[in-house]
Amino acid sequence: MNKKVVLITGSSRGIGAGCAKEFAQAGYDVVIHGNRNMERAEKAAGVCRSLGAEVLIHQADVSQFEECEKMVQAALDKFGRIDVLVNNAGIEANGSIAETTLEKFDQVMKVNTYGAFYMSKLVVPHMMERKSGSIIFMSSTSAQTGASASSAYASSKSALHGLTKTLARDLAPLGINVNAICPGPIDTDMVADLSEEVKDWVKSRIYAGRLGSPEEIGATAVFFASEKANFISGQIITVDGIFQSL
Repeated sequence: MNKKVVLITGSSRGIGAGCAKEFAQAGYDVVIHGNRNMERAEKAAGVCRSLGAEVLIHQADVSQFEECEKMVQAALDKFGRIDVLVNNAGIEANGSIAETTLEKFDQVMKVNTYGAFYMSKLVVPHMMERKSGSIIFMSSTSAQTGASASSAYASSKSALHGLTKTLARDLAPLGINVNAICPGPIDTDMVADLSEEVKDWVKSRIYAGRLGSPEEIGATAVFFASEKANFISGQIITVDGIFQSL
């Protein structure tokens, strides 16, 4: 019960799983969240357990406030605390504004933006009671530069920047820091599904000459949640190896 607890949405795979691994390595107990592929959630949980973490796996649709409530309550019932919230759950939708349906735009906003708002709204009161905590939003380089055929996704991630800045101001007097991470091209399943030609093109536009790893994003999140970052809040950091986006 003395260990710190991190709740990471969308942590069954990709960047979320990388964050879970890094927090477990740093000595946290971990709440793994997934929505569809719970086998992947079990795998991510196994990695965390092998690093000494106690793990809760919870299935939920973060676009539904009631399901977010149940997840937060389950975490509190098991661990009695939530020290860090990483709002990572998200979906993509490629297509021009002419091709993006209203239904798809709504879906992306509900998961990526509303879900992050819901989770933060539910966790903040518990952090306020403890007068400490860290909230981390997982954004994207597309929120800063825009991205071709990404009107829904880029809009949903841009909204998180305003939320980051506002919550940072509101919560700093209570000892809670709020920051955002904007990953560039990261070596996840999404990238693995691309053709070799496209992957080579993406790498050619990264000055570091390679894709980032989920663990590198996770390490950034762990730093934001650490005591060393207590005086850092309202920041939006890009982790992209210097990606020359269009």
